[in-house]
Amino acid sequence: MKPHDTSESINQFLERESNLPPYETFLIECCERACMKPLRDLTPSDIVALLRNEPDALTYLVPKALEILSNNPVIFGRQMEGDLFAQVLRVPKEYWRTHEEDWSLAYLLITNLEEAVGQIWPVKDAFLSIEERAAEPTRRIKT
Repeated sequence: MKPHDTSESINQFLERESNLPPYETFLIECCERACMKPLRDLTPSDIVALLRNEPDALTYLVPKALEILSNNPVIFGRQMEGDLFAQVLRVPKEYWRTHEEDWSLAYLLITNLEEAVGQIWPVKDAFLSIEERAAEPTRRIKT
């Protein structure tokens, strides 16, 4: 598949006008603002919101999401680590059936992540049981 011009916005790709404020809800505002940004400037948070609410833009959003996930499959999206990946996996089957290259990359990312977790899982209990450790961490690490 030919790469998309990352200097263009979702609105430009879809050949539609930008809706200007006021917006009915905060989510609509987030999506409208994200649709005006160049594709290269979309954040994981933007992409999570757009994957949920802009089905006509999947052709542009999924490759961008997969590019980000290739560098960090558990990146923080809107609410927690891994939610961008989870949202990509919720993309309708019809998309994956017509975008085999994207499906192959998503499949590879899943299997690599499973393999990494498989290496960690058997030894985590021993690590967590170390008596000399300080108090349990009180916050999550945001990546």
